[in-house]
Parts: sequence; structure tokens; C-alpha cells
Amino acid sequence: MSRMDSKFTGKLFLGIVVSGILVFMNVAQGHAAPLSFAYDGNVTRVSGGPAFSDFLGETFGVQYTFESTAVGTSSPIPGGTLGQYLGAISSLTVTAGTNQYFVNSGDIQVFNNFTPDPSRGPQDIYQVSSPLGLFGPAIGGIPVRQFILNLTDLSALVFDSEALPTTQPLPSAFTPSISSTLSLSFEDGILIVDSFNDNINIPSGAPIPEPSTLLLLGSGMVGLALLRKRRKGMAQS
Repeated sequence: MSRMDSKFTGKLFLGIVVSGILVFMNVAQGHAAPLSFAYDGNVTRVSGGPAFSDFLGETFGVQYTFESTAVGTSSPIPGGTLGQYLGAISSLTVTAGTNQYFVNSGDIQVFNNFTPDPSRGPQDIYQVSSPLGLFGPAIGGIPVRQFILNLTDLSALVFDSEALPTTQPLPSAFTPSISSTLSLSFEDGILIVDSFNDNINIPSGAPIPEPSTLLLLGSGMVGLALLRKRRKGMAQS
């Protein structure tokens, strides 16, 4: 093998190693798998026409997916701070009885030590909502409008900050009944769950490589193929 061939081979090998390192770093940094949380219970309160009353006691659940690395904004509120992760949710599905509603966006808000009334002390609030509405069947001809999950801890012991929780907040850690609810509102009616089950976060799949990751990986593979081809040619000659 000539000196020039050795230099070429060395550079090509170095390029392959660098590509591999970049691929590893790109996957390891900032490409965490999405997280999925779920809550369910039974409808305990309704308002609206007779069609809504038929949902009393029916199962009611929500599942939503969001990026654990979602970047939010922090702002001061009375007594504490508010973390807003607008648009962090990429998929949200609500099931009420046999009806299913969905939307591909949603917001998460975390209130830490919120004190709207000093006489009542601070509170922590975890809130999930679909401000852009939902797609799904009407009830009694009345179209769906919005979903809200609201978990309130009147002792303000659940959160240490306004950071986005990456472990599912369990309903049992919050104040039950009126302060913690699931609700699906319509243009003229609403379904509400006052008491729901504790569910752990649902495991999600492995992270999907982004185009830049695939490009780096492809470059390394092409380099390796060229190196093998060149070595084979030199062996035959």
C-alpha cells in the first residue's frame, strides 16, 4: 500500500469515527421519547339537555402525548410562578362512553404556590387543555368545544417549581372532588368527572431519529462501504 493510499485510508477511517460520534451525540442529546399520560374515571356531573344525562356514570378518560423536553415560559403570579407549555401536546384523545374526541395540539400549565386569595393560602395546579377545540361527535346535536383537566392541591405540596412534570401527577396527590376534575364542554352542556383513578404514565416507543441523525448515520455507512471497496480493489491488484 502506497503512502498516499495509507493517508486516504486513515482520513476515511477518521471520518467514519467522527460520523459515529456525532450520531451518538445527536441521539443522546435532546431527543428523548415523547411521554404519554392518561387519566380516567366516571362521569359524575352533567349539565345540558336529556342527551347529556345519559352519560351519567359512563366511563370518561383522556390520554395525551407531549415532548418531555418541551420549552415553556415562566412568569410570576400572585404568590408564586406559572409555567406555560403552550402547544407542548402533540396528541390528545378523550373518550366519553362510546364517543371519542381528539385533537393534535394542547397546552400544559403548572401553577406553583399560586395564591389568588391570601386568606386561603397557596395552591399548586396542574392543568391540561385543548384551547383550539376538539374533533368528535355532537351530543344531542350540540357540538363539542373544549377539554380541561384540572388538578388542584390546596396545600401546595405537590410541586417544587413550575417545571414541566415528566412523571405523571397522580390525582391522589391533589385535593379531591370540586378542586380536581376532568371536563368536556360543549356549546351548551358539559360532562364532568370529580373522582378518577390513579394511572401511571404509559410507556412510549423509542425516539424517532430526525433527518440530521439519519444523514450522519448514512454518511458513516457510505464511508464504510467505500473503505471496504477500496481495500478489496487493492487486494486484487
